[in-house]
Amino acid sequence: MSQQIIDQARVLSELIADSEDLHNLRKFEADLANDPVAQELVGVYQEWQAKEVQARRDGRKLSAEETAQYDSVARQVEKNVIISSYRAAQENFASLMDSVNYLIMKGINGGADTCETGGGCDSCSGCGS
Repeated sequence: MSQQIIDQARVLSELIADSEDLHNLRKFEADLANDPVAQELVGVYQEWQAKEVQARRDGRKLSAEETAQYDSVARQVEKNVIISSYRAAQENFASLMDSVNYLIMKGINGGADTCETGGGCDSCSGCGS
């Protein structure tokens, strides 16, 4: 039985590898990696995220000017087609993997949802609650 499980896992991995979701993710990853403007925007955005996290750790908020700059960068990131396409592909692939993991856990739990077995919503994102 163990070999059968391993064989089925191999089949599943091949199906995932051939999925449109993974192909799209890899395409948009490459697009992002090859676009210097998008790369710069991502870098600046990550710097601002780090500044905000540090400010919170220090018990303070970003100044109005800093917040305006951060918001401006965030809007540029949202408007960038390459970045938004990458994010959408990333979300779609994550959703696929969440569904696969949910179904595996549901099968392990005898058909019961994880929520019904006491795992709680913190243990998965299967039902979307």
